[in-house]
This record gives sequence, C-alpha cells and structure tokens, in this order.
Amino acid sequence: MASEAPLLAHAPPLARWPGAITVFAAPDAFLQAACPMCSRRHLLEQHIAMGYYPYSELAAAATMKIPSASVGFCIKVITERGPFGIHYARIYADGVEVSHPELYNDGRYVVHGLHGFLRPLTHSCFDGPHHHHLTGRSAASSAATAASVLRIMIRDAMARLRDGGYGFVALAMRVKFAELDKLANLTLFALDDPAIFGGGGHDYVSAVRFHIVPNHRLTRADLHRLRPGTVLPTLAGEGQSLVVTHYATGSASSNDDVRINYIPIKEPDVVVNSRIAVHGVYVPFPRLHLADLAVASATDQTNGTCGVGEPFGDCASSAITSPKRQVAPGE
Repeated sequence: MASEAPLLAHAPPLARWPGAITVFAAPDAFLQAACPMCSRRHLLEQHIAMGYYPYSELAAAATMKIPSASVGFCIKVITERGPFGIHYARIYADGVEVSHPELYNDGRYVVHGLHGFLRPLTHSCFDGPHHHHLTGRSAASSAATAASVLRIMIRDAMARLRDGGYGFVALAMRVKFAELDKLANLTLFALDDPAIFGGGGHDYVSAVRFHIVPNHRLTRADLHRLRPGTVLPTLAGEGQSLVVTHYATGSASSNDDVRINYIPIKEPDVVVNSRIAVHGVYVPFPRLHLADLAVASATDQTNGTCGVGEPFGDCASSAITSPKRQVAPGE
C-alpha cells in the first residue's frame, strides 16, 4: 500500500481534498495471500477515509459511517466494549478489526493498522437506497450532499482542535453542532485550553457565538487582505459584529499583523479544511460600539457584496476611528 500512495497524490478526489486523511492500513501478508491480483491503487482508495479520525473519535460512537476516497461509499465503523472495557474499545472497520490504532498521527494524517483488509465497499454515504441508474441529482439530494460534507468538516475540526490543545472549543462546537450544521462554512476565533482555564475563559465561555463568523471561511491569507474597518458578522446576531482594527502590513512572518477588535491573532490557521477556518487568539474579543466607527455604514454591506467566496475587503470603506468599549449589561 505504501508503494501505491504517491500515485494517489494527483488522483481525484484526493487531489482536491484540503482536509485531513485517515488510512486503514492492511498488512502485506493479507493482501498477498487473499488478493494478489487486486489493483493496489483501488484497494488504497477503499482504505482511505476523508477526514481526521483518531482512535478517540472512532471509539466515541457505537457505530458511524465515514466517507472514503471511493466516491459515494463509506466505511462503516463499529465499536464494541466489553463489560470491563471502560477505557478500551475494539473497533471494526467494515468488519475488520483495527488491531493497531494510530500507527501514525501528526494531526493531519492518521494511520490505523488492520488485522486483514477491506473488501469492496458496499455502504452508501447517503441514507436510504443508493440508485446508480439516476442520471441527475435533485436539489434535495445536492443539499443533502452539501450538509453531509459540512458535518464531516465540523467533526474533522473538532477532532483536530481536541488533539491540538483546544479541547474546550472542540466541546463548544459539539454543543452547538445543530446550529453550525446550518451554515455554509464558518470562521472561528479560539482560545486554547491554558487560556481558558488560566483565568481568561469566563468571558469566552459566555460569548462563544461572538467569536464565530458564519458563512465565511477566512484563512490567514484572507485575513491579510482585509482593510481596517471591515465588519465581520457573528453568530451573536445583529449589532454584535467584529471589526478589523489593524491592517496587515505585508509581513508574512508576523502573526499579529491583523487585529480583530484590537486583539492580535496568536496562532493563525490552527485548523483549515474546505469549510472551516480556526485561528487562535490571546484573549476574548472585547465588544465595540459600531456606531462610533467611521465605517459603521459598512455593516449593512455584509449582506450585499460580501457573499461566500468574495473578499471581505470589498465591504470596507474608510479607516476606523477609536472605538469605545461596549458596556455589558450590569456593568
């Protein structure tokens, strides 16, 4: 399988996949004995899952279907726990035991060793029957496919955040899964666990939605293109937007060249996949009075020219003045 891996680098859908990859690796002995004439490339495609699925993620559910590199087909994962197996679970991928979980895991690529190999996949990634004779997709089917991709990307981001020191944020995404699942994509500004539990977490815990930009995936490169005064909507609702308060100077090596509500970016691109971008920040964002900004009129433009896939910078006009901190109720 390792010898065939380089051949898949430019093969669809892997060539277009920006997220993590999980490989269920079959030992050579099983392949040579049971399937010596099988196409190794085809076998490898069936053993690749599109997404980040470490042992903890696989063991978290009794059963789950995860999309494979064979378009339209999923690998069915079943977890079994014995009466005393509280901290250990037996995991089976399409009926084959995962005998060596996490042979390799660097946060983007995961390899699990199998006690055998996967037969041709038969599980559809869609609920209900899989009709191969259909010549086109209905709007409902296309919407279901898009929703399925977003769910995969949310789970991918949660797993990578949990393993990367952002466990609380991963938990918050799980709690708000139903709300996030309705979005086309999103940008999340996150505090790592040491910051959460070191005393600065209360303001963040109570205002997670204020740190989520819905329906826009802004990577570090996208943030660099934003001008001062660019207004970013948040899940907190109307009138609770974020503002770019410091412009990127052009230094690619500096992490704090873009500031949101005067807070610099601590760790850009903590997680980036096809639908989600996550950036680490030092402290929770303070709230600003948009009425005091010279670009307050740009707020309404976020529903106009700032469509998905368009640069947010198009919504900014002039530079901002010094915003005042918004007084929270009770202060």
